[in-house]
Amino acid sequence: MESAKNSLRFELYSNASFLCERLLAQVDNEEVRLLLAESYLGEGKAYKAHDVLRNCKSPPNRYKQALTCIKLNRLAEAEKVLLDNNNIRSLSLMEPEQLRKVPNGAAGLYLLGQIRELQSKQKEAVKNYR
Repeated sequence: MESAKNSLRFELYSNASFLCERLLAQVDNEEVRLLLAESYLGEGKAYKAHDVLRNCKSPPNRYKQALTCIKLNRLAEAEKVLLDNNNIRSLSLMEPEQLRKVPNGAAGLYLLGQIRELQSKQKEAVKNYR
């Protein structure tokens, strides 16, 4: 895993992808999936990163998946990923409890605001920016 992290650190994305793919074959967990997704994104392969992160539940993976969805112009999916599909009651009236579940705190809320702004949901975007 350290070799893959070093490859990412030095922006050797194809090498990092190769190492992470081998690692994922041996140890399938969300940490390895995140590393592999970062490698794919570095290579400009957002569609592969999206596939790797599908059904991941950890906050860092959900945040990265939302970023990937934006790159793929899947804005509604990005919004759902950030809000955690199981806890959506209303996308327009978010309760404080739901806001706490957005991955990466303020950065996640800012990203949610950007997504909603791209979807022309200006009022909701403003709420997230606040």
